[in-house]
Amino acid sequence: MDTAFIFIAFSVGGWILLAVGILFRRRWLRKQEQERVRATGVVVGYADNAPANSRRCTPIIEYTAEGQTLRAPCKGPFEREKYPVGATLDILYDADDPTRFHPDADEEIPVGRGLVRAGLVWIAVAAILTAALIGPVKSMVERPKAGRLSDMPWIPAEKDNPLKGTEGFQYVLDASGFATLTGYSGGESDVSLPVLIDGHIVADIAQSAFAGNRRIARVTVPGSIRAVPNGAFAGCIALSEVTLQNGVQSVGMMAFAMCVSLRDVTLPASVNFIGRDAFPADCAATFHVAEGSTAEKYCTEMGFSVETTV
Repeated sequence: MDTAFIFIAFSVGGWILLAVGILFRRRWLRKQEQERVRATGVVVGYADNAPANSRRCTPIIEYTAEGQTLRAPCKGPFEREKYPVGATLDILYDADDPTRFHPDADEEIPVGRGLVRAGLVWIAVAAILTAALIGPVKSMVERPKAGRLSDMPWIPAEKDNPLKGTEGFQYVLDASGFATLTGYSGGESDVSLPVLIDGHIVADIAQSAFAGNRRIARVTVPGSIRAVPNGAFAGCIALSEVTLQNGVQSVGMMAFAMCVSLRDVTLPASVNFIGRDAFPADCAATFHVAEGSTAEKYCTEMGFSVETTV
């Protein structure tokens, strides 16, 4: 649910009132033009229903209608200064009853005018309520976006309260009991990311999980882990060999940025996305890729050394 939807939901009634009011006024005025006769009248005095010092008045109009001169109060009240004695004004009167008349300039049905005003007020209130409620509403209706487990809000972006596995890997568990690797403190330089850790399936890698590790020289990512996220191995200056096994589908932005020692990279045919600056632009590694794969296209565009397999 976004701001536009909430505004429309609140304001639809106002727009309906506004539209009905405009149509009502137009139809009524058109009818009056057809049924009433135009004449010119003169203000000759005021009715006795308002004090002489009052700003409001009911002017008495003298006019000629259907061949006779009439004097009648103009239903009001009106602003006294706009209708001084002796002032002339255009009026519309009913041909069937000439005593029924109204100043032409004010010929407007109150219901239509009221509907238009009510519609405008409704729309304004809707805008104010939308501005006031959009924050709380969004907080109630927002849901995690579909994607990898590392995108879910219950996976810490940082290495908060990690568990330490028997193989030197830190990890966290999600609500379903799946593990997300958040770091490595082991002493091995040749590292294979586990499929299982302490009995939990390893489903993902946290962003920047191994960034800055100066010990890892060779790493293998199993196909059970679908994505190497943004910055996962960035700044691993000793990393020279990377093997992604078949099943890995994406390599995030700057996943291997600043890995200056890279010499050998294997990207399987299952990789269908490689993010911006995933590897150093001046990378001297040889990339082993499947012929016709997304990885081959990426490496060719980047000008990397490529060896293809069928």
